[in-house]
Amino acid sequence: MDEIRVAVFDTLADRCHIISYFPTIVPQQDCSSAVALADTLHLIATDCNGLVMGCVPIPYDDIVNYTIIDNGALYNTGYSACAPTAF
Repeated sequence: MDEIRVAVFDTLADRCHIISYFPTIVPQQDCSSAVALADTLHLIATDCNGLVMGCVPIPYDDIVNYTIIDNGALYNTGYSACAPTAF
């Protein structure tokens, strides 16, 4: 098991802190069978205070395996299935 140690000296408290990281090496995945998505999905709202809804071709059960960014911020407001039997 690999260990990465990082030491930080706190000059105000005159103490040294040592943090150990134990990285996990996972096997390489074949991404060729993954869903091919566009790099960016643009949805346009006519009401800036309203909601915009769109569907992406990701099976609903797999959405937890993706990171959704909305205007630069992590989106975590929840998801709804568009047509769960379509994928």
